[in-house]
Amino acid sequence: MATSPDRQRIASGGGDGTVRIWNASGQGTPVVLSGHHGPVSSVAFNPDGQHITSGSNDGTVRIWNADGQGTPVVLSPQPARRVWSLAFSPDGQQLAVGSADGDLQIWPSTGHGQPLPLRGHHGPVWALAFSPDGQRIASSSGDDGGIRLWQTTNGHEEVEYHGFDTTVESIAFPPDNRQLITAHADGTVRIWRCEACDPITQVRTRAATRITTGNNDTPDLLTAPSD
Repeated sequence: MATSPDRQRIASGGGDGTVRIWNASGQGTPVVLSGHHGPVSSVAFNPDGQHITSGSNDGTVRIWNADGQGTPVVLSPQPARRVWSLAFSPDGQQLAVGSADGDLQIWPSTGHGQPLPLRGHHGPVWALAFSPDGQRIASSSGDDGGIRLWQTTNGHEEVEYHGFDTTVESIAFPPDNRQLITAHADGTVRIWRCEACDPITQVRTRAATRITTGNNDTPDLLTAPSD
C-alpha cells in the first residue's frame, strides 16, 4: 500500500494483479489499473503524485499515469523474479527495484536506458529508501538480516550492518540526511547515524510498525497491534 505525497489518495496492490487507487476520504470508486499477470506485491507514488509504479510476482514493474489514462511503461528487471520493493528518488528521476532473490537495481524512471545493479543482498529486499539529497539509497533484506547504504551514482556500498533478530520491514531518512530510521518486525524502531550505522535511539512499540513520509518529508510511524 502507498499514500500519495498530498495524502489524498491511497494505492493498493491486489492478488488479482490489479492496482487500485482510492480517494483517502473513502468516497467514490477507485481507479483500477490492470495488466500484471501475478499478484502485485509493491506500489509507490512518484514525488509529484502524477505516476504510480507497481511491482508484481510476474517479474515486471509498471509505471502508470495515476489517473489511469494511457499505456504504462513496463520494466522487466529479471524475468521470473518476484518484485518485492520499490522506491522513487526525491527528484523522481530514478526508480529502485528490489527483488525476492536479493537483486537490487536503480532504473531511470522513464523506463529507458540500463539499470544500475547493486549487488550484496542474499535474500528478499524488503525495504528501500532514498536519502533526501538522492545521493544514497538504503536497503534491507530479510534473509541476510542486513541494512546496506549505497551510492546512487555508481552503486558503491558505503555501509553494511548485520545482526538483527527480526526483519527490517521499513526504512526512512529524516530531512537532515544524516540519520536513518528502521522499523523491525518485532515492533522495534531504531534511529541510526548514517556515517557509522550505529544505533543512537531505540523504541519498542509492541506492534507492527511502518515508517511513512508525508508532504513535509518528515517520517511518521504507523503502528498496528500485533495480536
